[in-house]
Amino acid sequence: ILYTEHNIYTYQVHQSRVTTADDMAVTFATANSQVTLITCVDWDDETEMYLNRLVVLGDLVRVEPVVRASAP
Repeated sequence: ILYTEHNIYTYQVHQSRVTTADDMAVTFATANSQVTLITCVDWDDETEMYLNRLVVLGDLVRVEPVVRASAP
């Protein structure tokens, strides 16, 4: 679930995978509305760097407007 000032977006994860740090294809536009989460994985003590990236893809399943409470 992703919250913004105006809407609440609900996504369903459809894929997660580990890829190399130089794989830029995970940032390309897609035909459908989705969210892409990218984080580092596989820490290497010798180089003191992460070797790979974990990519999680989710499809948009619902958009709801944020409901604001009225002031008393």
